[in-house]
This record gives sequence, structure tokens and C-alpha cells, in this order.
Amino acid sequence: MSSWIFPANVRWLTRPLLFVFLAYFIQRLLFICTYWGNFSKQSLPDWFEFFWLSIRFDSSAIFSINLLFIVLVLIPFPKNGVYYTFIKWLFIVGNWLFLVLNLADIPFFLFNRRRTTFEVLTNLSSEIQAQAGQLLFNFWPWTLFGFFLLFLLFTSFTKVPPTKNTKWYISLTSLLFWVGISVFLIRNSLKLKPLLPGDAFTLRQSEAGNGVLNTPFLLFKTNEEKRLPDQKWLSEAEMKSFLKPAGFGTSGPLSGYNVVIIILESFSTEYTGLEGNQISYSPFLDSLAGASLYFPHHSSSGKTSRDALPSILMGLPSWMNESFMHSQYVSSKTDGLGKILLSKGYKTSFYHGGKNGTMSFDLSSRLSGFEEYFGMSQYPTPEKDFDNHWGIFDQPFLQNLVHELDKKTQPFAATVFTLSSHQPYTIPNALQGKFKKGPLPIHESIAYADYSLKEFFKSAKNQPWYSKTLFVITADHTQENFEPGYRSIKGRNDTPLLFFCPSQNLVADTSQYVCHIDIRPSILDLLGLKTKSNYLLGGSVFSKKQDFPIVFQDQSYHLLHPDGTLSWMGNDPKLDWFWNPEGTAEEPSNLRNLMVAEIQYYRQGLLKNSLAQP
Repeated sequence: MSSWIFPANVRWLTRPLLFVFLAYFIQRLLFICTYWGNFSKQSLPDWFEFFWLSIRFDSSAIFSINLLFIVLVLIPFPKNGVYYTFIKWLFIVGNWLFLVLNLADIPFFLFNRRRTTFEVLTNLSSEIQAQAGQLLFNFWPWTLFGFFLLFLLFTSFTKVPPTKNTKWYISLTSLLFWVGISVFLIRNSLKLKPLLPGDAFTLRQSEAGNGVLNTPFLLFKTNEEKRLPDQKWLSEAEMKSFLKPAGFGTSGPLSGYNVVIIILESFSTEYTGLEGNQISYSPFLDSLAGASLYFPHHSSSGKTSRDALPSILMGLPSWMNESFMHSQYVSSKTDGLGKILLSKGYKTSFYHGGKNGTMSFDLSSRLSGFEEYFGMSQYPTPEKDFDNHWGIFDQPFLQNLVHELDKKTQPFAATVFTLSSHQPYTIPNALQGKFKKGPLPIHESIAYADYSLKEFFKSAKNQPWYSKTLFVITADHTQENFEPGYRSIKGRNDTPLLFFCPSQNLVADTSQYVCHIDIRPSILDLLGLKTKSNYLLGGSVFSKKQDFPIVFQDQSYHLLHPDGTLSWMGNDPKLDWFWNPEGTAEEPSNLRNLMVAEIQYYRQGLLKNSLAQP
């Protein structure tokens, strides 16, 4: 009977499969060591649960990848040595490619702060190809380890099994048995639903769920999940009773003023001195905040640059797995800031030093209503100021921006997205050694970006349009955390937000919790402009806001409140809630209803294309 269940060809494939399991386990240990802050609060029972879940996710991925090989090995027809050699190399190449993707996700998690999904991989594929050389060089230890895995995969195979043909009914029984086992392990659940990505985040320390997941599992699962669930937990009247849009809090003191929005790449508040941090890499931004309206409780909406523009310019939060710009809802009607300003006579433009089309900024800026897109292709001297990786260095690009704005007819609205504080954090040769370095590679490039910002304002303040311009400065998202105080959900999204007008003293309640989607209505409030749509998410920081920031991370929604963080998985309003207090504060009443109402409103708005309706 054992020869039916474990024939020679099954035994031949067992050792390589066990090696693949071991490779995923080693990669998981590397992930844990690299991002220890995500696991530091786990108790011994938590670790047992962590590794049990990890085995389940690895089993599902590995048998999804290798079901074809199992069938090819066991299918009942005569086989010879050439056939087994072909299967061997097919197994090696197929499994190695998925192992490399899983390995690459360890350093990539630093920039994305979430595991790679099918959508992310698809949308970054062209940029990864363009940057392949520098990525392989700058992450050479990971590259070497990837080729070492290829070598070990090759050596995991023993000699070709005996080619003596087994009786057909024994082969068929063995085939059915192992296919059944494989399908069971792929589902990895006794419930009606198979194992899902959200199951990884049921751990007490939810951030540890990123260590449970593996990239192949996510690629398979997220390729299937495209449409938001059509769930209505509240009636329309109940939902809108909790969504009270904030009215305008000003009388339009900056009516007719120019607008310049500066989005700083990866500029976490942790890297600044804005919240009493002992070490600051942004002395100019710190000083500018003292002359500005600065909001210390501001959160980015997403974890990628691609998430930032829809949130800042269209007021659309990043509350789904894929970016809005690459989802099926990208054609939805929106009420972008640029569109509104265009209708009021503004000249609108968007600037980014990267290669044209990078991160789909050209598409997102155009959808937001910014007429002109200025990228590396429009820059006058790209060969002189190219950083040899992504695009134009910040300092010359921002200086050129001053000249570009000089050409504009007022009033104008411009958005600029900086670049140099992006991996691999290149500093111009002429400025090497000028900036403060820190324990993280990004620190020096933050100091360079801050210097570039200082030089921009130094040049801009001599221009005739400067005194009649509102500057809004924020960051797209945070980056790697070094200080323990920034490893919470709040800390991992803590980004600066400044409103600066050289000729006006702006006043607001800076103790309120705000986020990216509040920027658009706040600018319109200051300009005295209103939208035609009755959009109910976000609100002007100059009025009495009724809501709190919500971020979507680790397959859960997190509402950021002064008394703590309320987390919910977004499935059943009666289940899966977790309150993480600041100190001993109790969960405030009605927060759950507010959170459910906002998420339902967002999902239904995208499903029905009703977010920008009058």
C-alpha cells in the first residue's frame, strides 16, 4: 500500500519540495530580523500561532505552484529519463522565480510597507525593469542569496527515479490521492471560504501578519480580488447621519491667490524636529513650520507615492488593496482640485523630476485637473542633472520650477512632487559630505531634500508672485522607522502638513487630527471656492471637523483618535474590532458607527460612481 501512496517518483519530488518549504522559512526569518519592530511585542503563545499560520500560508502557496509538477510526475503513462529531466528543470525554474519574488519583497517592504500584491507587481513591472541594474547592485546581498537558492534547488534533486512503468491503476490511485491532498492544502481551511490574506492579521500584534504572508500567496489571491464588496451595513439615512460634512470656516481670505502644493518624497515627521525629536535632518522645514500653520497630528492616507495624489488632489483615501489609479474605478467621476481651479480661471500644472509616466503621475495629475505635466522629458538639461536612477536631482529641479512659475499667468496652481529622498538616496557629487548622516540611508537624502527646499524658497521669495501665494507642504508617505515611538499605526503614517502664506497669518485649531483628504477642501476654503458635489469624506481644517483619519493597512482599517486607535477588518460591524488606547482611555462612543459609515460611503460611492455627484 505504501508504494501506492509513496511511489518512487513521489519520493523523488519530496526532497525538493521540503527544500522549498525550508527556503520560505529562512526568508521569513530574514523578514523578522529586518523588521523586528513589527514583532517585538509578541509573547511565546503569539509566536506559536505566528509560525502555525506561516506554515498554512506557505503550504497554500507551494502546492499552488507545484500542483502541475505533481500531476506531471504521477500521470499514468510511460516515462523515461529525458521526461524526468524536463520536469526537474521546470520545477527548479518555476519555484526559483517565486522564491526570488518572495525574497525581493523583504527589502521592497521598506518602501511599500505592505507585501507585494498582483496589482503592485503589475504596475511596477516597467519601472522595475528600468531600474533593474541599480536595484541588483544596491541590494547585492539579496541578489547573491537569490542565486544561492537556485544552486540549492538544483542540488536538492537526487538521481532520476527508476523508469520502470508502474501499473496504471496504482499510478491513477496515487495521482488522485496527491491531487486531493494538494487541493486541500491550497484551500488550507475547513470553512466554506479558503485561507485569505486577511487571516494573516488575526494575530494580537497585527503588524506581524506581514511576516506570516508570502508573496506568491498574495499574487494568486489578489489576482482574483478586483471588485470592492457590495456591503450595506447601514441604511442610506443612517449612514449620512454620521457623515456630517464640515462647513467652511473662513470667508476666503486668500481669494485669487496662487497655490503651490509641495509633496516631499518619503518625508516622515520622524526625520524632522517638528515634534520634539532629538535629531532633525530638516532644519529648514522646521524653521518654516514656525512661520506657518503646522498640524502636528497629520497622517498620510496610504503607503505608496501612487496613493498620495488621489488623496491630496481628489480627496480619495487609499482604502483598498490596489491603488485607485490602477483599480477598475479609475474611470469614476471625481471632483479634483485642478478641475475646480481650472473652472475658476486658474492655470494648473504638475511637476515631477522623474521620467515621464513614473508612478502614473501623468495620469493622476491629469485626472485631478492639472492641465500641464512637466517631467524629466520637459526639463531643459536632463543630461546635466540626472541622478542616474530615477530622474532630476531636487535642487536644480526646484530651481527650474521657480523659472517655470515665473512664466505663468496669475492666478496659477502648481503641484510639485520631489524625488531625491527615494531609494537609492543619491546625493549630487558636488554636495557629497555636506549633509548630516544618520543610522538610516534615507537620512542624508532627507537633509539634501530639505536643503533643496530652502534654496527654492530663497529664490521664490524674490519673485512677484511669492507674496500672493499659498504654499501647502506635506509628504506622500513615511519611510523606514528608526525611533520606537514611530512604530505604531499613528507613527507609521505621521507626516508633516504646513500651510504657509508670506502675506497672511493663517489661524486654525492645530490640535485636531487631519489627513491627506483634508488638504483639498482646506485649500478651497481659504480661496473661498465651493465644489458642486456633495462629497462627504474629509473636511476643511479651518472648520469644525466631524471626522478622524482612517488608514487602511495590514488588511484592516484604523481610525486615528486622540484617545487611541480603533481597528476593524471591514467585514462584519459586529466582529473584529480592536481598541488600542493611549494610556488607559476608553473607546469613545459612536466611533464605530462613524467608521462603518465612512467605509460604506466610500465603497458604495466607487461601486455606483456617486462620490462626485451633486
